[in-house]
Amino acid sequence: MSTAILSAVMALAPGLWALAQDAPIDRGAYLAGRVAAIHDDFIEAAPWLKQALQADPTNMSIASDALATTLGAGDRESSVALAQTITAAGHSNQLANTVLLAQAVIDSDWRRMYQQLEAGYSAGPMIDGLARAWGHLGLGETADALSAFDEMIENPPARVVAQFHKGLALAMMGDFEGANAALSQPMADGISMTGPAVLALAEIRSQLDDNAGAIAVLDDFFHDYPLPEAQELRARLVADEAVPFTRLRTPAQGVAEALYALAQVAAQSDDRFVTLLYSRLTTWIDPTHDGAQLGVARILADLGNLELAEAAYAAVPADSPNANAAAMGRALLLADHDQVEDAIPIVTDLAAANPQNPSYNAVLGGLQRSLGRNAEAVAAYSAAIDATPEGGNRWPLFFNRAVSHHQLRDWPQTEADLRAALTEAPDQPLISNYLGYLLIDRNEQLDEGLGLIQRAIAADPNNGAIVDSLGWAYFRLGRYDEAVVQLERAVTLEPVEYEINDHLGDAYWQVGRKREARFQWQRALSFATGPNAPQDMEPETIEAIRDKLHNGLQAPESVAESDG
Repeated sequence: MSTAILSAVMALAPGLWALAQDAPIDRGAYLAGRVAAIHDDFIEAAPWLKQALQADPTNMSIASDALATTLGAGDRESSVALAQTITAAGHSNQLANTVLLAQAVIDSDWRRMYQQLEAGYSAGPMIDGLARAWGHLGLGETADALSAFDEMIENPPARVVAQFHKGLALAMMGDFEGANAALSQPMADGISMTGPAVLALAEIRSQLDDNAGAIAVLDDFFHDYPLPEAQELRARLVADEAVPFTRLRTPAQGVAEALYALAQVAAQSDDRFVTLLYSRLTTWIDPTHDGAQLGVARILADLGNLELAEAAYAAVPADSPNANAAAMGRALLLADHDQVEDAIPIVTDLAAANPQNPSYNAVLGGLQRSLGRNAEAVAAYSAAIDATPEGGNRWPLFFNRAVSHHQLRDWPQTEADLRAALTEAPDQPLISNYLGYLLIDRNEQLDEGLGLIQRAIAADPNNGAIVDSLGWAYFRLGRYDEAVVQLERAVTLEPVEYEINDHLGDAYWQVGRKREARFQWQRALSFATGPNAPQDMEPETIEAIRDKLHNGLQAPESVAESDG
């Protein structure tokens, strides 16, 4: 099945961005459109490419490029017009054919869809076959529809997909026994099911008064990654509700589900652009398809397209089981675009409305901490910890709260949280390194601190930050030659980290390599004040480096000496 679908998907890829070299075109507009398209800026690219096409209406390479960008931008009207232009010119283009098929389905004009397919405007063998079957249902031709599904089932590459769609069709017609048999067959054959198939099967079994069987199939598939839809459905089943079949109500939604299957296959192949195109087409036919809508939003977010991604997240209804996921996606999108202030109220509302879900407060803590609001971050992390049962994954929450306490210079709480995190994750080098470094830097429990850092090194020997901690521990213990060895290695691993360069400068100074020390301090200063400097750089730290450049390092008192 997957090979056949993937072949259909990948047939779209060649030629989508073909260069037009022979025809006299508006090269300025074409170049502007191409550059914008290369940067996935569909809103900017589409009008430029349409302008280039106006200068040369017969250039189907430009038309294909323009179609791809209008689809990416979500402009259905322009996409349909461009697809009509391409097919009217007799140009073979699977993307254009698929757009026209989708528009016929949206219009419920099944006879037009058949005419297009008969005229050779193929959307690919899989989509063609499923669309024909659903079209028969759209025309009320039930027997022909089931026969079309059965014909596809006889073709091994299409068998599982066709069984799924036949099951949906039978359920839509009220034949839940037949639907259960069709959707259960892949499991009986040892073939993995998909999320949409499992959700449909659960609803079908509930209609057969088999809520226990419905719960079992949900738990088996969604055990590790429970979708909001699955969680809500399971709660209704546990409450012994007779859940109606809602996965699919119209033949058009069946075609949308077929397109969505191709989007998922493309996603598995990490082809984001083809995934976006099929997901767009799915949402045009079925605007209620949250899976496709979220897929569009996430791809656009990954591509850095803030405006289009926000619109896609906003298209998920507030009463949908996926509304929280859409809101969180929008918040993270804003945060990624340096709009953390706008993201915080969204996540705050999610956390308040879902106090039992620790993930919202965990994200809120991270957002607050990124703005230096460590007291607020502590409160959010505390709420997340309280909502996470013992035995849950609490160590990141304790660790992040410890970092916020440290920024607030609350050492007792910092140590307490680090030790709590270490208790829950004793083999996590991040915790061992942080606690060990602080113990030595504070001249407390030196043997334990050095042991913790050495344990972290053993677990992650090529982590520059941990190697730096070991070198700095040796420095604080007065073991300067050993410090130089470790800090030189740390700088090799993390060459632009200001603090490691600063530490190496101090170590060089202590072993008499003063020219090299000043060189390292100068590097540290450039990294601490340059465009990529840490946002939380303290002026005192920068001034301390400058002072060393001018006056050298004042003889440090090692913790070994002060401890003696």
